[in-house]
Amino acid sequence: MPVKWPGNRRETGGKREGNGNEMGTKWERNGNEMGTKWERKWEREWERDGDEMGTRWGRDGNEMGTRWGRDGNEMGTRWERDGDEMGTRWGRDGDEMGTRWGRDGNEMGTRWGRDGNEMGTRWERDGNEMGTRWERDGNEMGTRWERDGNEMGGRWGGEDLRPADVLSQPNAGLWEEPIALINNMDTAPGT
Repeated sequence: MPVKWPGNRRETGGKREGNGNEMGTKWERNGNEMGTKWERKWEREWERDGDEMGTRWGRDGNEMGTRWGRDGNEMGTRWERDGDEMGTRWGRDGDEMGTRWGRDGNEMGTRWGRDGNEMGTRWERDGNEMGTRWERDGNEMGTRWERDGNEMGGRWGGEDLRPADVLSQPNAGLWEEPIALINNMDTAPGT
């Protein structure tokens, strides 16, 4: 016969119930229904401080689709800090960067980083090491770009690596978007 659980004494077949919430292969809380989902307060969402999150992570009212944000900055496929807008761009302190990466108003064509600043999967300069990263000042780069003594006509790291060749390198997925942007630049190799 069906198992009866203490409390509200609701009958359950292969299910457990609490406060009227039914759970087949579902977990529920506060009356939220969950198929293969965990929910609280809103369906399909994990929330904190009123942030809505479908498949999203948010904090302090920042909405995030597949986005990361902080302090009200919206991010499509963008990383932002302190209100800096970044389409497919990386910036800091209000510097705008089209297909550029820089800091404090520095413009960077096909260059990434300045003066040893760390940037997550980041772009650095002046001898900073970066796994599948871009470097400057004599740093060796497999799938990386260099400057100052390194030849960079249509080449990276002293080798004739066109964007298509770079995409064949390890961890190439990290650079598909930057390479696509470079291909659209007036100064891009092969243009």
